[in-house]
Amino acid sequence: MEAYSVVASGLIDQQVPTLTLQFPIGVNVFGDAPLEDFVVGEVPFYLSEWFSAVVLLAWIIVPVFLGYLRFRTADLG
Repeated sequence: MEAYSVVASGLIDQQVPTLTLQFPIGVNVFGDAPLEDFVVGEVPFYLSEWFSAVVLLAWIIVPVFLGYLRFRTADLG
């Protein structure tokens, strides 16, 4: 859900709230503070926006590919 929030926020230039099961919808536990305030040193690559897009694409592509592999030789008839 965080990957979707980051990618969507980047596309529309507005903050899209993250949907989580731990906090009520729309509650941002970090407030409006930038990520750099919570990380000592340089921000790791896996917390960058481009990596969020990679994670989101993986969540879309991998299940479809695994389903294709599973059912390509299945006899459904």
